Amino acid sequence: MMNAMLLSSGMPDNMWGEAVLSACYILNRVPHKKLDKTPYELWKGFAPNLSYLKVWGCLAKVAYPDFRKSNIGPKTFDCVFIGYAQNSAAYRFMCLLDNSFCEARNAEFFELIFPFNKMHDSLAETSNNLDTSSSSITTIDEIRRSKRQRIERSFGPDFLTAFIVQDLDRINDHVVSAYLVEEDPKTYVEAITSIDSGFWKEAIKNELDSIMTNHTWDLVDLPIGSKPIKCKWIFKKKIKPDGSIDKFKARLVVVGYTQKEGEADVILGVKIRKTENGFSLCQSHYIEKILKKFGCHDEILELPMILVHVSRRIREIVSQADYAKIIGSVMFLMNYTRPDIAYAVSSRLSRYTHNPNKDHWDALRRLLRYLKGTMNLCLHFNKYPAVLEGFCDANWVTDNDEVSSTSGYVFTLGGGAISWKSAKQTCIARSTMESEFIALELAGQEAEWLRNLVGDVPLWGSSVPVSLHCDSQAAIGIAKNYAYNGKRRHIRIRHGAGEGTSKRWDNFLGVCEIREKFGRSPYKGVD
Repeated sequence: MMNAMLLSSGMPDNMWGEAVLSACYILNRVPHKKLDKTPYELWKGFAPNLSYLKVWGCLAKVAYPDFRKSNIGPKTFDCVFIGYAQNSAAYRFMCLLDNSFCEARNAEFFELIFPFNKMHDSLAETSNNLDTSSSSITTIDEIRRSKRQRIERSFGPDFLTAFIVQDLDRINDHVVSAYLVEEDPKTYVEAITSIDSGFWKEAIKNELDSIMTNHTWDLVDLPIGSKPIKCKWIFKKKIKPDGSIDKFKARLVVVGYTQKEGEADVILGVKIRKTENGFSLCQSHYIEKILKKFGCHDEILELPMILVHVSRRIREIVSQADYAKIIGSVMFLMNYTRPDIAYAVSSRLSRYTHNPNKDHWDALRRLLRYLKGTMNLCLHFNKYPAVLEGFCDANWVTDNDEVSSTSGYVFTLGGGAISWKSAKQTCIARSTMESEFIALELAGQEAEWLRNLVGDVPLWGSSVPVSLHCDSQAAIGIAKNYAYNGKRRHIRIRHGAGEGTSKRWDNFLGVCEIREKFGRSPYKGVD
């Protein structure tokens, strides 16, 4: 649109800034094809008035302001219409006499005359030559036409909002600078040779003074055979909301990405130990930190959870803040390397964080004693078997204060646990079979997700075989038999024991006592 305006009016290319502003002004008042409304109407709430739009680049005669008018002499001066005022209901003009700019409301427009259009004069001369040659052949009586030129009605009363006398090149410099964004220097040489070198040198000095003051370095001898890591300067301009520069900042940083990566030994607080057949994950150092922080010096225990110690019976209230701190610490441990405490932490103790009593505190201290005795337990992973193996179990209503059962599962790959969970069931199971089936369905969802996840690993050759085990023959029978039965229709509706699910179970479902794999169920307490 800008190019069309410049070409049709014959305006020079250095007026592109005014053309862009005028084009935006017009486009904001044109209906949008998707919204069926103009942007102006969406913003203001009412339709725009288009009666004052004029042809860009046309001739306009602008009235002199009152302080420059005289009884003798012209009352107007010739200008070119170049746009619309931003802060008032006026037009913008460029005076043809001195290329100055002004804003005025009282003007007369000649929308068919373009002072900068050289093609207009050449076409007029060609037309005169054709008329002369044709008159020598035959004479045609011309129709009498009025010589009065039609003028547009002036916009508003005589009022001149501004009269700005500026050089055209200076205006264009401001327009260009509005679109120019100077990038921050990338290197030290660019900073000290730029226009703002004085500011950058001061920022560098401030950074070095800060390093010396805070003593963030130690001078050491370079080990034999080692290469020092390089450093570089980072330069950044802090910009205020109005677009002006707040300050110049320089930072001396280490180029860490050039360092050769060594063998990982600790990642996210988990120690990695390599073995002959694989590797193991351990958090013994984190357990020591927990015991030291909360002052656990009691004797060690072998079992993490005893049901009789946790209930909702009213007892002596303990500190909620201390209880929550320990729960948060052991929950981090449970999520990373200790599936054996999932039932005690996730399904039991964490439920009383909002209002713990003496029984809950004693059970939590017992858990810390258990961690003290099993500090060196770790997850060990081998290369084989490359089978995704899952085990699920359920703990049917064993708490006198609760009527919800508990679901639990653990999945192993390469012999080590990679996913585990213990959570209260969201519905009431009326029998052991129902609670086992609910746990089986929960484990089946996790098995599907893990199989898809491992299948996306590029280094894995083929699809991963999945084996899911449950210790309830009745639950497996329901999963494989999708025939309608009125006694278990609520299970079919809620947990999807239909034809598609049953076909999926046939592929990887088997019977296995979870105690045969883990010695005891990690998702049941000891009564």
